[in-house]
Amino acid sequence: MHRHSVWRMLGICLICGLSGREAGGQAPTPDLVLPTIADPAFAAGEGPVVLMDEGHFNAHIAEGSDRPFMEFLRRDGYRVSRLATLDRDSLDAAQVLVIPMPLAERNRIRGNADTFFDPQLTDFDLPNPSAFSREEIATIVDWVAEGGALLLMADHMPVAGAVSDLAAAFGLHVRNGHAGEPSGGWGGMFRRSEGLLHEHPIARGRSESERVDSIKTMGGSAFSAAADVEPLMVLPEFIVSREPTRFRRFTADTPTVPVGGWFQGVAQRRGRGRVVFLAEAGMFFGHLSSYTVCRDEEVCQVDPAANQNPQFLLNTMHWLSGLLDTR
Repeated sequence: MHRHSVWRMLGICLICGLSGREAGGQAPTPDLVLPTIADPAFAAGEGPVVLMDEGHFNAHIAEGSDRPFMEFLRRDGYRVSRLATLDRDSLDAAQVLVIPMPLAERNRIRGNADTFFDPQLTDFDLPNPSAFSREEIATIVDWVAEGGALLLMADHMPVAGAVSDLAAAFGLHVRNGHAGEPSGGWGGMFRRSEGLLHEHPIARGRSESERVDSIKTMGGSAFSAAADVEPLMVLPEFIVSREPTRFRRFTADTPTVPVGGWFQGVAQRRGRGRVVFLAEAGMFFGHLSSYTVCRDEEVCQVDPAANQNPQFLLNTMHWLSGLLDTR
């Protein structure tokens, strides 16, 4: 597996050892190596409440990659807590719900980041059922329509399958595969200059200093839209979705579906609320810290091509929070 694979880069996004798990407190964590936020959107601890889903066997929990993500949002002033049980009472206390890399119980990670390829502990093969019940999906859709904001982040198989039902409720059809070139490669770059990163308030930011001209992903999946969406990231014409029945077991007979022109990221207005769906999560979880510990325990510099990913995350949160494009 190559060094920039999502499953290798998402592991421990720190250069300092971190023990234990925080309980959702707001105090800054000084040992995280994170990008500087020149102009925080909110005073410390006074921003919107953000709930981070951890009740659906989310892959980021096993990887330990939620700490940098949550801390980065806190440094922008957001009040971030984990959400164990997804219900309407909990959602009504928040402005933004973040759902990162959920999994169905069948495909849950039994262990930590080092167990991803141990067939005795991890089973990502088909089937990849929904991570959400019909009741949970209805709750999320109603909450968004009434003014809530959802950031849903998927990835390739099996996470793509796990989010399919929830995404479909917003008119999005997710391929449960791996987006890339037919040979399996692809740099994952979305540039304005090539028309792959679309003009949108999220790309523009609040000022010229927050403008994003390129972002880098680490694989992920592809999806189409049957509902009105505002494109963010459009896949190049040469991209296909490779869809094996067994995780990462690609053969000459593995089905492939052309997905050039499909999406890897969109924004959507739903009633009074807003949604951003990204079919790749490593762009935020694997590219936030200044360094990442690889699976082989080498310390790897995060790809410089991803240097605008953190600003893209902030802009995404600002749009979901209503700071951008308030029409």
